[in-house]
Amino acid sequence: MYDNLIAELKTKEEKRKKVENEVSSKKCISVAEWIKNPDNFNKEYFFKEISSYLYTTYNNCTDIDRHLIAMLADTIETYIQCRKILNVEGYVIDFNDGKTSGTNPIYKTMDNALSNYLLILNELQITPKARIKNGIKEPTEMDLNIARLMRGPEVYK
Repeated sequence: MYDNLIAELKTKEEKRKKVENEVSSKKCISVAEWIKNPDNFNKEYFFKEISSYLYTTYNNCTDIDRHLIAMLADTIETYIQCRKILNVEGYVIDFNDGKTSGTNPIYKTMDNALSNYLLILNELQITPKARIKNGIKEPTEMDLNIARLMRGPEVYK
C-alpha cells in the first residue's frame, strides 16, 4: 500500500516539476530573429508585434499610433542595415588613401537610429521605465505561483 503511495507521489512530483519547467521556460525572452541574420528582419511582422503588445499591455490602440509604430519599424530597420554594413566594413576605416583612420560614418547613422528608436519607444510607453511610471506591473515569479494556486488543485491522471 505504501509502495503504491510513494510511487504515486514521485510521479506527481515529476509532473509538477515538468509543469514548473514549462512555466519557467515561457518566461524567457526569445532572441530577435535579426540578431544572427539581419536579413531575417521583417518590418510588417515587427509592426504587428508592437501593435499586439500595445493592445495587450494598455487594452487600447488608436489608429494614429500606426504612424509612430511605422516610424519605429523604419528606425530599427535603419539600425539593422547600419549594423550589417559595419559588420562587413568595420567600425574603423581608412580615409585619405589610407593615411588616416577614423570611425566609420555609418556608425553615427546607426547611433542616431538607436536614439530615435528609444525616443519613439518612450512615446509609445514601451520601455520598462515608462511601463513602471504608468503603473504597468511586470509579472513576477510570485505572480506566477499565485496564478498556479488560483487554478486550483492539479489533478494528475
